[in-house]
Amino acid sequence: MQNAAAKEKIIAVIEADDAIAFTRDLVRIPSIFPREAECAALLADQYRACGLDVVLQEVEPGRPNVIGTLAGHGESPRLLIEGHTDVVALGDEAKWTVDPWGGEIIDGRLYGRGASDMKSGLAAAAIAARAIVRAGIKLNGTLQLAGFIDEENMMSGVRHFVREGGAKGLGAAITTEPTFGLGIGTCFCGRTRADITFLGQPGHAGIPPGSTVGKNAVHMAWRLIKAVNETVPPHQPHNLYGPSHWQVVSITGGDLNEATIPETCTVRIDARPVPGHDAASIWRYVDDLLAEFRRDDPSIETRVRLVEDYGTSSWSTDPEADIVRATQAAYRAVVNRDSPLNRVTQIPPGSGHTLKVSTDVHHIAALGIPCLNIGAGGANAHMADEYVDVEDIPLLAKILALTAIDYLGVV
Repeated sequence: MQNAAAKEKIIAVIEADDAIAFTRDLVRIPSIFPREAECAALLADQYRACGLDVVLQEVEPGRPNVIGTLAGHGESPRLLIEGHTDVVALGDEAKWTVDPWGGEIIDGRLYGRGASDMKSGLAAAAIAARAIVRAGIKLNGTLQLAGFIDEENMMSGVRHFVREGGAKGLGAAITTEPTFGLGIGTCFCGRTRADITFLGQPGHAGIPPGSTVGKNAVHMAWRLIKAVNETVPPHQPHNLYGPSHWQVVSITGGDLNEATIPETCTVRIDARPVPGHDAASIWRYVDDLLAEFRRDDPSIETRVRLVEDYGTSSWSTDPEADIVRATQAAYRAVVNRDSPLNRVTQIPPGSGHTLKVSTDVHHIAALGIPCLNIGAGGANAHMADEYVDVEDIPLLAKILALTAIDYLGVV
């Protein structure tokens, strides 16, 4: 079967209602990490119904990755389309105006936690694979789907997949994280975190500041917090994302129930380096700041600990790579126009403040494997009233199916 004929069959086979219904089924499962098991089971059942060989890859007890494989009939490289089964917590439930687990459709929007991030992407990938099987298309290369656990936390699912050799032989990978309108992303920022602990001296809270007895670790930490708020480590801004940014995401120190000068204070900093900005240089800059503090006050003592498992490197894929060209061609065939490439999200729109996110696929891109991101449009990920644009879900399924046909070839 020639590619053109195969693509026509795919367009005819994919039913919008199926893609939307499966998204709703997934959204109705409250898979807040670390409770991904029920969502993983439903995804595994769907993969089997699609005709895929399924492996449940136990990462932690009761927390499996779901891997579905449609074996190819030739020597073409393997294509992975991946997403994650976990979602973030609801936050203040009083701010939700719809049932966060209801999967309600209102005015063309499917609402619920994970609707956008990213159960619509999981559903679209499964429906794409099912369409290939139902249309009787035999791929030359192997198509693999994956639902990883723990993306919203430490990304232990994809790290386990890579550690177990899952990325060996991959020609390319696609993540179906939301891209706000089926845009194609070929470059992403990294993320890195560190805990900086200030070591003070305990004493009674009745001792005035400045006394030689007692040294308040929280007061010592304030200078670093102020520096993070007012400065950025030196680097070259990116042409799309602009400058890297960092911020304090937690402060721990003292005891609410004791009248004691805090002996320790730990500040956690989350940094988002843009492509081309070496993450290690951020922490060298912190070391320089701490050295400056000690020159002013030699009694300051600190410990710096990188949160190793959290970090991901920034990455970029050549826009001329085969997987990018195949996805762009699929988009044109389905939507009848060129796909927006690397349209960076600004929050709020037009503000110039670019959203810098990290995904599972960062760990695969770090191996030098060409990767990209394409997902359905929507809004309010990680916020109340999260939704996905209903019409994008079947369109995404068609784009993914055509991409697989073009990239892997048909027999």
